[in-house]
Amino acid sequence: MRTVGLDLWNLQLGTWCIFGLPEYVQHLDINEGENWDPGYLGPYRIKGRVEPLAYRLELPEALTGLHDVFHVSQLRKHMYNPDIEMHVEDIELQPGMTFKVQPLRVLERQDRQLRHKTLPMPLNLSFNYRTGQLYIADSYLGLRVVGPCGGLATLLASSAENVAFQFLSCVEVDQLTGTVYFTDVSQFYDLRNYTEPGFFKVFSGRLLSYDPETRRASVLMKGIGAATGVAISANGNFLLVSENLTKRIHRFWLRGSRASTSEIFSTLPGNPYKIRRTASGDFWVAMATWNTEATPFEVFPLAQKFNSKGGVVAELDLDKQYHNKAMTGVVEHKGALYPTSPYVSTNNVEFMLRNLK
Repeated sequence: MRTVGLDLWNLQLGTWCIFGLPEYVQHLDINEGENWDPGYLGPYRIKGRVEPLAYRLELPEALTGLHDVFHVSQLRKHMYNPDIEMHVEDIELQPGMTFKVQPLRVLERQDRQLRHKTLPMPLNLSFNYRTGQLYIADSYLGLRVVGPCGGLATLLASSAENVAFQFLSCVEVDQLTGTVYFTDVSQFYDLRNYTEPGFFKVFSGRLLSYDPETRRASVLMKGIGAATGVAISANGNFLLVSENLTKRIHRFWLRGSRASTSEIFSTLPGNPYKIRRTASGDFWVAMATWNTEATPFEVFPLAQKFNSKGGVVAELDLDKQYHNKAMTGVVEHKGALYPTSPYVSTNNVEFMLRNLK
């Protein structure tokens, strides 16, 4: 899905449009150096044509302080994409049309080891764009959720089929149904001891789901060799699940004649971590290869982009920038790639897609 500029000559009254909010914001409470891209506000219906290049929108009462006439260049036809649109109820406009920018998604968090205790922190988050709820995969505490107004997280599930979660790693919300999918890396090792030799010999990872209506967690797959990542397809027909120890990606079917069955989606050159779906429906898989004969051993990070049929459509060599660092995710956004990792800061790193081979 995308937004496109309005065709002046084909524009009809009643057309649903969104408008670029930055054009009408006079002051922003934003930290220096932050990259801000608030997207668009709407959609709202066109109710009249004021001039050849100006149109009047039906705005809600919450925006009574905003002039309702817009130049055609500032409007976009509404083509639904929850990643780039904001609704007026999602932000708090202050007098003078000001508001404070809020983060949309935390990509990676890691535990912090103190002298006498370990502080649990979320490893992965995912929003339900319809309800505004933020779901949290906490490696120690389980699956939690924060409401649309923020506040303390509520525990939703800490076990499934009478087996406690040991090492939650990733979470993904199905925006069509509201079902939450998440992974438990291992039933016997947690984040504090995953480097022990026994971790690499036990295949006890699980793919799980949580139904917000029944409030029940279920096991979809078990016996996975470190289930480190999960992503849902654009049409909601299947999930992709990383199996780190075997260097494979599994496809688990959610709908259709093959529902509740799984198959090998792809065999990889390295051990996979997180899977990130792109706006076009492809998938980036971050992974690493290892040279265990070196002293100390070496890590070579890389990533591959797959289409929905399992074909590799792009590759990204991260070793030059991050040799000996495990990059656990790659996010594609507006023509750029952003690697993520709990082991290295990547705030200022940007890989342009046109440079990929």
